[in-house]
Amino acid sequence: MTGDVGGVAPDVMREEPPKYIAAAIRDQLQGDVEVEVIVMQDGSVNNVRVLRSIDPVDGLDANAVAAAWQTTFKPGTLNGQAVPMVTTLDLTFRLH
Repeated sequence: MTGDVGGVAPDVMREEPPKYIAAAIRDQLQGDVEVEVIVMQDGSVNNVRVLRSIDPVDGLDANAVAAAWQTTFKPGTLNGQAVPMVTTLDLTFRLH
């Protein structure tokens, strides 16, 4: 028998960092936006929603969602077969 028995969560292969915007820098906003994504069998993202927001007004949440759409994954598996799976990402905004 080949493949994993049981479920294996998706694994990030390539992550796009979220982009800061001028208004958020001016307002000194920083923190983590937590998003939920559905990872498809091919490792692409389908459906993104914000679970924890830091800035719904100036656009950091929207930029976190845009970055999540750019993320690629090694797909999750169930009994050795790639299947759609829900996972979360924390996208960090830090002023340096």
